[in-house]
Amino acid sequence: MTLRVTLAGRWERDLPSIRGICYRTKEGEVKRTPARGQMMDLDALPRMRLELWPQSQGHNGLQPQIISSYSRGCKMDCSFCYRTTPQVRAKSPEKMDRDMAWLKTRYGIDFCFFVDLTFSSHRGQTIEMCDVIKPYNIGWTCLTRCADMDKPRADAMRDSGADIILYGVESLGKDVLREARKGSSENLTIRAMNTTFDAGVRFGSLLIVGLANESEESLRHMVEFAETYNHVTRVKYLSAMPGTTVYQQAIASGLIRSEIDHLNWLSTEQALYEDEFLNVSGLPEQVCRDAYKRIYDSYEPGPVMNFKHFPENFQYFHPQPDDGLERSTSYAGRNWRREFSSAAGPLAPGSERFTLDRCASPDVAALGSSLIPSGAARMVKAAPAHVAAASA
Repeated sequence: MTLRVTLAGRWERDLPSIRGICYRTKEGEVKRTPARGQMMDLDALPRMRLELWPQSQGHNGLQPQIISSYSRGCKMDCSFCYRTTPQVRAKSPEKMDRDMAWLKTRYGIDFCFFVDLTFSSHRGQTIEMCDVIKPYNIGWTCLTRCADMDKPRADAMRDSGADIILYGVESLGKDVLREARKGSSENLTIRAMNTTFDAGVRFGSLLIVGLANESEESLRHMVEFAETYNHVTRVKYLSAMPGTTVYQQAIASGLIRSEIDHLNWLSTEQALYEDEFLNVSGLPEQVCRDAYKRIYDSYEPGPVMNFKHFPENFQYFHPQPDDGLERSTSYAGRNWRREFSSAAGPLAPGSERFTLDRCASPDVAALGSSLIPSGAARMVKAAPAHVAAASA
């Protein structure tokens, strides 16, 4: 009620002046305002208040594992990645130290996933932040690029508690990496992997199936890489995220017929082998799915969870001491992941309306959704006749 009173008579007048929003006028026209500027001073950010999280009110309380960051932005411009904050900005060491002290003393955290787009982007800054983290005696992981790793950084990350470093490998194909503007190569990937191993930290590969310029040969090579080193922590089909070059090209070429339908379809993605996918590579669907499955079977055991509450279900499955020397499927079993999930939760009712054939061109839909029914397609089959008919 307070919000209604506050905005009474001001809604239509004030909305056009708010940057970074879309709104609908009384006449039904959709308007979009200019983009909002990037926050430059990260020291002005308030402290995290985890007790405001709904889970904190349950009898289990908060989990001791959190997500945080010390920086925003990325110096790169990969074709598949949308940088909401293109300019790199970082907290000062003093601000980072205050935040870490607050999280440790107030909430007793013991593990942090730093989601900086490129944690080790600058050598000096990386070492400085590791010096801040070290006294708090936590385990942690982060995301970074293969080109941004060397011995000083790897050693500093190890000494401050890094458990595993997740690298955006994406692909090993020279033409694929060039088209994606990755600024990387197979040699850089192998160098980063060896540097990480030498420091005594685990190496985690993040891979994408279906990038532009991918060939059967380059995809096969990526599968062999996964099966040789057994350090894959994530694989997914390419997503055309709004704002990315991949998305803009898909709109311009007609691969995506409706932007709104595409957004709804993206909401059904679960990062599973069975997902529908926008196949911009043009490779046969079976080739992509076979590669995905083989890579998925090469996952290295690590922190895993299901979609219940964290303290009881966040488990560390890593019984093999000779890390990387033996396939996880050989000692943990081929279905070791079945009681856990790296994917999203169950699809919401109504998701059966959002299948690839309704938002993409027929040619693309035929290359990414014809062999295996996805979660949304299964919901169509399971829905009552009148619901299925209405969504058709």
